[in-house]
Amino acid sequence: MNPRESQTIEWKESWRDEYIRWVCGFANAQGGKLIIGKNDKGQISGAYPKQSEVNQ
Repeated sequence: MNPRESQTIEWKESWRDEYIRWVCGFANAQGGKLIIGKNDKGQISGAYPKQSEVNQ
């Protein structure tokens, strides 16, 4: 997967209804990917292990 945001790739930490604009923009252009769960630095966000998995 492309390691950077671009004209066809956008990263968002979590879903917000206003992001439907991005989806429409991609649909009206050359297409694209809206990736939920990554911050602007490309780091995974919002996915946390269960406490039982951390203690193993």
